[in-house]
Amino acid sequence: MALNSLAIDIMLPALQQIGASLGVENENHRQYVITAYILGFGGGQLFFGPISDRFGRRAPLVAGLIIYVAAVAAAAIAPTFAVLLACRA
Repeated sequence: MALNSLAIDIMLPALQQIGASLGVENENHRQYVITAYILGFGGGQLFFGPISDRFGRRAPLVAGLIIYVAAVAAAAIAPTFAVLLACRA
């Protein structure tokens, strides 16, 4: 749960620079990064809940962390805003 807070709070101060770097013209569209993350995090719980009931907690937790780290790495090098949104979701 600490990663959830960290993932949002660490990028909020840089949201303006992220949008400028990726060529987002409308300032309000920069906020889609936060929306995409919250939707992705909430949607993931719909899948990992039943999976953890079936296989236990450890294996799905490790798999989820691996997926999370891969998505963070992809988001860090995202060439376009659309790719960034897909990685955050």
